[in-house]
Amino acid sequence: MSERKYANQKPLRAAAERGIANQGFKVEVVRGSGGARLTATKGGKSINVAVRTSSDRWVGWMRDENGKWRGMRDADLIVVAALGPNGAEIYAFDSAPVEKAFDANLAAREANNAVLSKTAPIFVCLDTVAPGRGPSATSSNLKAKALWSETVPLVLTAEVTAPEVAAPEAEESFVDRVRREFADRVGVAVEKVTVEFKVSA
Repeated sequence: MSERKYANQKPLRAAAERGIANQGFKVEVVRGSGGARLTATKGGKSINVAVRTSSDRWVGWMRDENGKWRGMRDADLIVVAALGPNGAEIYAFDSAPVEKAFDANLAAREANNAVLSKTAPIFVCLDTVAPGRGPSATSSNLKAKALWSETVPLVLTAEVTAPEVAAPEAEESFVDRVRREFADRVGVAVEKVTVEFKVSA
């Protein structure tokens, strides 16, 4: 994760807490989680919440040495806070459809890369990705599976930077397309790919 994403992580987690509270829950941060795990209580019932943040509309999930999703099944609710054009977009999901979406994306990536590491993180896009984009298109438009969503105002400061990926309808730059296609081919997150062009004399 880049320094930019680390800078965005804290305010996005705080926005996720506000979004959940707006749904009538009392929200508490699980000690030692930094806001990645919450307990939400309403009507005398408490649920476990896993929080994911995204600066670029892609949601990532880590896997353990056996290839299992870390902590996904421990969550009763998965909440994603993503930077959007009007603030932090908060999406809440049941864990089952999220696991199904990530399983399908992983299967597509493994079919494209037989040597994909069991611990390689997997990324699914909240928005629609064109089918021609290979494995990254599988399970895209994850936001359509949300139980509820809302936008929480988020002031862009030096600590919060705008998304580096444009809206889905905007044309992708050539460099972005090269990075994304290369990432799909080798089975790594696009954020780990740097493109440098050199022209021989």
